[in-house]
Amino acid sequence: MSLTSFLQLGEFDFCNEWNPLYPLPQHEFWEDIFHNTKSSLKKISFMVDSSGSERYFMINEILLLFNHCKQFKEFSFSGDDFDANESLIKLGILVPTALRSLTIKDGHIGGWTLPKDH
Repeated sequence: MSLTSFLQLGEFDFCNEWNPLYPLPQHEFWEDIFHNTKSSLKKISFMVDSSGSERYFMINEILLLFNHCKQFKEFSFSGDDFDANESLIKLGILVPTALRSLTIKDGHIGGWTLPKDH
């Protein structure tokens, strides 16, 4: 799939309620779109309602796009059934230096534990 028409895309908003009848886009789709927009994409929002093995989609794909898109200024995501602590630790490794706003909305009720040494 060629997504070269997205070269000037500046904002991307993705919302999906996971359903086995309507699978999430494949890894190749995300890699292609983020590779083609790595210099233009400044703002992105994700909302994924997932369960089971699909819940790891979000963090792995976010890490992929952080690796490709270094010009993010605003980033937000929301979803259920993911480990917020583990997610923050993983995301902290690859946060783009241009990022000025990070918003996380999740269904986690128990609170977050942030490392004291960071």
